[in-house]
This record gives sequence, C-alpha cells and structure tokens, in this order.
Amino acid sequence: MRIEKNNFVIGATGYIGTSIFKKLKKTSVTIGTSTKNLDGFINFNLSNPSSFNYDLIKPLDNIFFVSAISSPDNMEQAKEINVVGTEYFINEAIKKGAKIIFFSSDTVYGESSSVCNENSICNPTGEYALMKKEIETAFIKNNLFKSIRLSYVFSKRDKLTSYLIECHEKNELAKLFHPFIRSFIYLDDVVEAVISLSQKWDNFPYSVINLGGPQMVSRIDFAEILKTCALPRLKFEQTLPSKDFFLKRPKIINMESPYLNQLLSRPANLINDAVRIEFSKDLDND
Repeated sequence: MRIEKNNFVIGATGYIGTSIFKKLKKTSVTIGTSTKNLDGFINFNLSNPSSFNYDLIKPLDNIFFVSAISSPDNMEQAKEINVVGTEYFINEAIKKGAKIIFFSSDTVYGESSSVCNENSICNPTGEYALMKKEIETAFIKNNLFKSIRLSYVFSKRDKLTSYLIECHEKNELAKLFHPFIRSFIYLDDVVEAVISLSQKWDNFPYSVINLGGPQMVSRIDFAEILKTCALPRLKFEQTLPSKDFFLKRPKIINMESPYLNQLLSRPANLINDAVRIEFSKDLDND
C-alpha cells in the first residue's frame, strides 16, 4: 500500500516559501505556515514552537523549512526565532520521521574569492550566518536533515530587483553598493532543485548542498544585465556602503556545487537567461 506523503512549507508566505508552496500545491497535499494569520495557512510563529500540532506530521513527510529573520536588528528576538524555535521545531519533526530541507545561506562560508564547495571550511560572517551554522551543526549528522546554502536568489520580487524596477519606472538614479558579488541563482531553479531533492532524497546522500548560479555577479553587473535585457531606461551609479555593512555580510562569496545540475537534470540558468525568462512572465502568474 502506497502511503501518500504530505509537504509542509514553514514560512509559506515569505519570498521563497511562496513560490515553493504554490508549486507543490498544484500536485500534492501541501500545508503552509505563516505568521500573518491568513486563510489557507496554519498560523504559526517560531517564537512559540510548541504551539504547532506535530501530530499532523507523518514519517517521511517533506518539510521545507524556509522561515527565518534574515535581516536581524533585535538579536534576542532573532535568536529566539532562528535558533531556539527552529531547533525545537526540527527536533520534533525529526522525532515524527519527517525529512527536513533547511534553508541556510552562503554567508556561512564567509569572505571568499576562491571557489567554495560543500566541503569548504566555514567561517560565518555576521549574526545571521552564525545562527544558520548553529542549526546546521545541531542536525548535520542526522540522515533526515539536509541544509541548502543559498546564494542571492533572483526574481522580479527580490529586494534588489524590485528596487531597480522602481527606479526604472520613476526615472530615478539607482545607487548600488560595490563591491558586493554573489553567485546569483534564479528563484525558479531554487524551487525546482529543492522539490527534486525531496523526491530524490536517497540518491543525494549529502548533508549540505550549495544552491548558487553558474556566474559570479556584482550588483553593477546585474544592473547592466537588467538594462540590456529588460529595463532599457535604468540609470545607476556605484556607491560605497558604510563600514558596518560588510561586518554582517562578505563582499565576495564564490560558491559552486557539483550537485545542482544533477538535481535540475539540466544546467542552472545563466543570469541573462533568467532575466529574460522572468521578465517575460506575468508577475501574478509566476
């Protein structure tokens, strides 16, 4: 008898979680959580992790753990969510036999102009990176846990692209920090890769998988690509951030993975191609 597996998206109304939830919902039983008290989602806040009904979770259910405070100002609150609440939830889900795909960050590698792969030594930069690494360390040896280390995830809805679209529409000069260089990856590739991982779990016996695109891209490079491919009136200039900016985030992280293309069963999109695809879509139907 075939047992139907459920999917859970913890943080299903956030930037990445929204796309994962929509994709999964089309073909499978998918339960999403949100802190926004919205219809169709379980109202759940990691500041009170014991409030979740863990009896909903069955063995081998897939849990896409996307929820986090990604730009922490209040460190006490961020640690409560990103470490204490997250660790509690993952522990309880693993007790139920669920598989956890935890969304981490390339910032766990720290500043790196040389290529980082999954075996590279970590040197977390900033509180957010330290919190992500703490969760990885707690569960990395458990075969029901895999960590996805994301580079900058591009779509029309990401913060940088949204800002550049707004500047283009208002005919305003965009100001871009430089140097700030990442392995930009297309949101559609992230969604496809993590769903593939949930389906091919036993074929990928790796506890960490990097999700970064095939190109190193600065914000200036990215703006040039947008101007060429989608926003012809975009105007921008380079500016230097404050010294504190790079205390929390490395200037350069050069990240790659031998596993991403295997998960996608194709090469990951070059950023130029991703921009063309994204800007040809109706934002309401992406």
